[in-house]
Amino acid sequence: MLDITPTNLYEEIESAERYRDSHLEHYNDVISGYVGPMYGGVDRDQFSPENHVYEYLSLTVPRVIHDNPRVRVSTRRPVSQGAVAKAIEHGLNRWVRDTNVRSVLQRVAYDTLISYGVILTTQVPMPGQDPMSGFKAYWPNCYRITPKRFIIDPVALSVPESRFTGHMWVRDKEDLLEEAKIDPSWNKEVIETLTTSQGMEDSGFEKGRGRDVPERHEVVAYDVWVPEIELKESPGPDFGFHGTIYTVAANEYYGEKDPSKADFIRDPRPYYGPPTGPYSMFGAYYVPDTPYPLSPIMATMGQVDELNDHVRSASASAANYKRLILVDSKSKKLAQDVKSQPHDYVVPVEGLDRDRVIPLELGGITNQQVAYIEMARDRLDRNSGIHDAMRGNVT
Repeated sequence: MLDITPTNLYEEIESAERYRDSHLEHYNDVISGYVGPMYGGVDRDQFSPENHVYEYLSLTVPRVIHDNPRVRVSTRRPVSQGAVAKAIEHGLNRWVRDTNVRSVLQRVAYDTLISYGVILTTQVPMPGQDPMSGFKAYWPNCYRITPKRFIIDPVALSVPESRFTGHMWVRDKEDLLEEAKIDPSWNKEVIETLTTSQGMEDSGFEKGRGRDVPERHEVVAYDVWVPEIELKESPGPDFGFHGTIYTVAANEYYGEKDPSKADFIRDPRPYYGPPTGPYSMFGAYYVPDTPYPLSPIMATMGQVDELNDHVRSASASAANYKRLILVDSKSKKLAQDVKSQPHDYVVPVEGLDRDRVIPLELGGITNQQVAYIEMARDRLDRNSGIHDAMRGNVT
């Protein structure tokens, strides 16, 4: 059984974060290339003339997510259960529209095509309820979890084999203390001792590019779902409860989070939901022996970089292009006539020797550069699945 003491669980979290960060090493570079040099203070040296990431996302996302999903419910007993199946179908489609699942799926589609997508499904109070009623109804709601805050068992060979999954979250310390006064599952004494976040890097983001913020007095913590542990008070799988959710945070020691100072800021609680857990992970391609999938953009980024390198080289050659006219240095009047006359003007010169006026071109794009750029672009289009019909060329 997994050791779920606060110290060990926090060490597992740090190990999972290191493994995750190794898969997101070039995540920011892809985003910078996608948005271009005019957005958000991106370094102009990172400009990509062939912005394949932007083209791929603009052509693919509308085809993947273009509307709210539709649910169809069928039954093996259409005579006795047909009406129930139809009622469930209408209810699910109503829920899809009321919670606007489309907006969540659109954002997750970008994540999936760039790296991987994660959705957290949890219960929230249904809107429109009487606040004075003693009974509160709940329904599921979906939230996007950024890849930078999601964690999964680094030893797992696939997502179903992972012994834990979780995510980082950030909340105001004052709000947590207020909630602890109402909900006794929160450990008020532990929350009061927590060190608040010192900047965006504590919340899973890098400093810079206008994201430096003052102290917000926020608490950084983790929700971790461990499927193999069932609490004694849990009703069990027969009643829809699977595994346990732990909420853990750690204090700092000399500016660094110290696992030995980790503690549960909320009592462990049974998870009510499907056996697969509260997190849904989305990816394009399976990679053997790792829980992280491969995205089509990451798979072709090597070819994207090569194409951009050659396009930049051709652009530099074009910028260095010069067209000169060489004339005999003894003929000052001929040189002045050639220099001062407008385009397509006929300059009569008596006794002109054609060898005394020589046009000369230096630099410029070569046929070899053009040919290789076209070959690299065709190869990238072929491997990424982009074709002329997707671009609107139906002829």
